[in-house]
Amino acid sequence: MKILFVDCLNSGNFDKWKEIIPIAPRKITGILKEEKVEFKFLTYFDFLRKRRISKDFDILMVSAMYTDLKQARNVRSLWKKYAKNKLKVIGGPISEDPKIALRRAGYDLAVVGEGEVSVRKLLEISFDMNANLKEIENLAFEKDGKIIKTERRWLKKEEIEKFKNNNRIVKNYPFYFASKIYVEVARGCSNFRRVRENCLNCNICFEGPLE
Repeated sequence: MKILFVDCLNSGNFDKWKEIIPIAPRKITGILKEEKVEFKFLTYFDFLRKRRISKDFDILMVSAMYTDLKQARNVRSLWKKYAKNKLKVIGGPISEDPKIALRRAGYDLAVVGEGEVSVRKLLEISFDMNANLKEIENLAFEKDGKIIKTERRWLKKEEIEKFKNNNRIVKNYPFYFASKIYVEVARGCSNFRRVRENCLNCNICFEGPLE
């Protein structure tokens, strides 16, 4: 089993793409690495240049936001051209609406929300779409014209800490040495759960040590 992982996150905004390196691809490729799965990681723009290598892989995995819908569709179309009908899996914020991830983006399987445990279980069954996917949490797929969503599950802190990031893929991003590399300190969208404490004006964030 050979997996091609394409990071579309923020690729809908080229200016941001050049300076932001997300955490999710490092999480998922960390699992692939730990499970000794053969894989290749590409940014969206690298994939456009190297699209023909799609034929050498068995499964496509894509990470995207809703604003990356166009890019996710582009990847799917190019994958279908070179890899034909091989499995297409999508995750990231875009999968919060399975209808968009499966029907508009055109993927076979969506990982919804926290994907570490779900991806590991999918690896255990070799991503067999004929298996009983309903037993695996945080998935969405279409069957007989209906979108099926499996049980939603949030991981405990102890579970999350068991998964190691694959930080080596950072060097696959252009200008990684001058980029903002995301560090995970909390899960979820900070736009909805902002810090409620007042600033103490301690100036540590400006003058504190970087160690």
